[in-house]
Amino acid sequence: MRKLPGIIIILMFLLIGCGGKKTVADYDLSFDSIVVDTVVTLNKDANSPKCNIHLNVKTAVGLNSEMINDSVLRGGVLPADYLSLTDEKIVPRAAVDSFIKRYFADYRAFYGKVYEEEPKAGTANLSYSADTEVRMEKNGIINYIAHIKENIGAEETAFTLVLNIDAETGQMIHLWNLYDSEELDELGKDLARQLAKDLSLNDTIALREQGYFTHTDFYAPENFLIGEEGITFIYIPGEITLREKGEVRITN
Repeated sequence: MRKLPGIIIILMFLLIGCGGKKTVADYDLSFDSIVVDTVVTLNKDANSPKCNIHLNVKTAVGLNSEMINDSVLRGGVLPADYLSLTDEKIVPRAAVDSFIKRYFADYRAFYGKVYEEEPKAGTANLSYSADTEVRMEKNGIINYIAHIKENIGAEETAFTLVLNIDAETGQMIHLWNLYDSEELDELGKDLARQLAKDLSLNDTIALREQGYFTHTDFYAPENFLIGEEGITFIYIPGEITLREKGEVRITN
């Protein structure tokens, strides 16, 4: 094979770079991590139940970082009711510490009574884990993805939470930013039809017969990932069907 002149190779790389997929660094952003592994016992007994918390929370640094971090920390990566009750500015490290303190306090207050009534091994053992990552599957959109696990005794719930962020402005992207009112009215039905197709079912009637959307109207969740090939909507376990079936993902 004939070799290309060096200057042509350089130009090819430049052209690929200009038209290729961007990274967060192209938007004057980077992400650090706040990592915490901590445990508290329910009481002072030697065999006391325990509550474990593991966090690996990505925090933005750079352009629009304050807006991004505020949105992420209010968006459910840490249970939303802990941080959404105030309009005050959220500092990531302080927010993480506040969440842990409140989570442990609630654990002792609630499960202390449970354990008094049923002092068996495993009755009041809890754990909460959140590992986050940052992707950019489509230029200009940051996908902030949290992989969350919560264990109560022997029962585990694992799910994925996705927040989509405009890299230029730092603002969260919601469904109403992507669809007009008429499209939003039909979006839930469109997703149900797509799910029926994915499951090789004839229609949405058959979908309900298979145990999906049996107690609710068709709807689109605010949990979605904007990618190069489309938008993937994510229903957490137990949201629209039996918990045992796990997450349900539909790409529209």
